[in-house]
Amino acid sequence: MRVQKDSIMEMTSDNIPNNNEKDVVDFLPQVIISPVKEGITKKGKILMIHGWAQNAQIMCNKTKGLTRKLTKAGYECIFIDGPTLLPESNEKTLESGRENGRGWFTFSKTNPSDTSKAQTGESVTYIGLEESMARLVDIINEHEEEEKSGDESESGCNSYALLAFSQGAVFSHLVSIIAASSSSTSSSKIIELNDSTAISLSPLQKIKCGIFASGFPARHNVKIADHDPSEWLVGGSSDESDSKKNDFSSCCTLPSLHVIGMNDTSVTPDKSYKLVDRFVDAEVLTHEKGHLIPSTSAHCKSMIDFLDKYYTL
Repeated sequence: MRVQKDSIMEMTSDNIPNNNEKDVVDFLPQVIISPVKEGITKKGKILMIHGWAQNAQIMCNKTKGLTRKLTKAGYECIFIDGPTLLPESNEKTLESGRENGRGWFTFSKTNPSDTSKAQTGESVTYIGLEESMARLVDIINEHEEEEKSGDESESGCNSYALLAFSQGAVFSHLVSIIAASSSSTSSSKIIELNDSTAISLSPLQKIKCGIFASGFPARHNVKIADHDPSEWLVGGSSDESDSKKNDFSSCCTLPSLHVIGMNDTSVTPDKSYKLVDRFVDAEVLTHEKGHLIPSTSAHCKSMIDFLDKYYTL
């Protein structure tokens, strides 16, 4: 199988290409769909946002149990590749022979593999963030068009949720700021890509809630559309005292559930709790494992119960 660069391929989770095939030379950004089966009332869609050096296929494989329960509960799962293809020289990219490792942004223009600034707590410019925002907008717009052209009886709720892991949760922190914005002026939602293409971020306001697993706060130091970094760079530097409280007037109002592994050594619980503090009335779900999205029946039920509160049939 050979794919062309900068294309989008849409598949069901039962028809996932094998990245080990030797004739795959170029990797295109994929969209993998786990649909709601016929006969189950469709509630809405979940944008599945993978972690650093992962991709849509890997996240789909790692969350099979959770995805099965989500689709049975009426939620279509949309697994999305981050637009940034990481260099194969990155040792994390090639974990277990992995190729097509992707990210939602990088931290260095000269060395995309450099993650030394990822969790320092210092503000940093995220490279490629605009393209990732635009990719989510494209996905939402494409699915809206498909539903408009299809049988209305088959159309589900046109609301979306985020289910994001690790770096995907950092990216989704910024997406949530825009999704929760109440601004009505279209000009306030415009970003410009490197090729001077102007993209409206207004479709992101269809996102109603988010689940953040092994996340930590965004530290991007550049304005996004009309959103100033002060909206997410709350709470000061990484060495702030625990007694210092965030200004909740600057925190995100998008309903959120934060899934925290108490034995996570990649993103330690204290960093995930800092992300909790960036959301108003955030909910927390803990598990005793490490850097993963839990799939026990109890944890899946808790995530589905959270989603059900923000979807209207």
